[in-house]
Amino acid sequence: MDIVLTVQSRNQGYERFAELTFDDFRRMATDDSLSAYEKIGFPDEYREGSEEAIFEDIVAKLPALTGTQRTILDIGPGCSDLPRMLDELCQRQDHTLILIDSGEMLDHHPDRPGLRKAPGSFPECADDLADSRGTVDAILAYSVLHYVFPEGSVFGFLDRAIELLAPGGSMLIGDIPNTSKRKRFFSSAADVSSTGSSPAAMRTPSWTSAASNAIGSTTRSSWACSAVPARPVAMPTWSHSGTISPSPTGVRTS
Repeated sequence: MDIVLTVQSRNQGYERFAELTFDDFRRMATDDSLSAYEKIGFPDEYREGSEEAIFEDIVAKLPALTGTQRTILDIGPGCSDLPRMLDELCQRQDHTLILIDSGEMLDHHPDRPGLRKAPGSFPECADDLADSRGTVDAILAYSVLHYVFPEGSVFGFLDRAIELLAPGGSMLIGDIPNTSKRKRFFSSAADVSSTGSSPAAMRTPSWTSAASNAIGSTTRSSWACSAVPARPVAMPTWSHSGTISPSPTGVRTS
């Protein structure tokens, strides 16, 4: 009986991360009882000890980060070590860094020259970045896209993001979870403790969108996807990594 009660308690802890909204993240950002990982919607064991490797992968997939004096946009950075590492890299490389998130989440990031904060939910706050359209060299949206589905339009999200890209710019959409596996992970502590299920197995690969001179077009069917090499990951057969580039023939995947 004691074991059953313990598992139930842990299940309740995971379930609180299963159905989160933008307003939930605003509230969690100011909750001092939560860890940095919990504030961004993850149990500690889901992210703790992994963010350095995640960041290395992000840098490898967004070449603009290793350049100098570029404009970098992070949509939904949260407040864990991942945006801190990005900020430190941008300072070293003399990049301009733009962060879009709730004001409560952005308060975790110290103000400094070269850092611009745009409070709000994207793409609703996109008009506040009108002066940045066509100037952003790299956009990062990590662990964000799946929160767009319940509250807004994914196509609208992508259209407004792509409008910001400079010619030759790129957008990385990372950590898109397998929804059914993610819900099972959050609802069952037993899956983690007894079967050794890894949080990495709940994710699908990232997508990288490469913009060209046609970035002004917001026609959804004008972006094509072709497969590129990616790290081996556990994923369903319908998911893959890819680059998106303008094409008159509509969306295709391979």
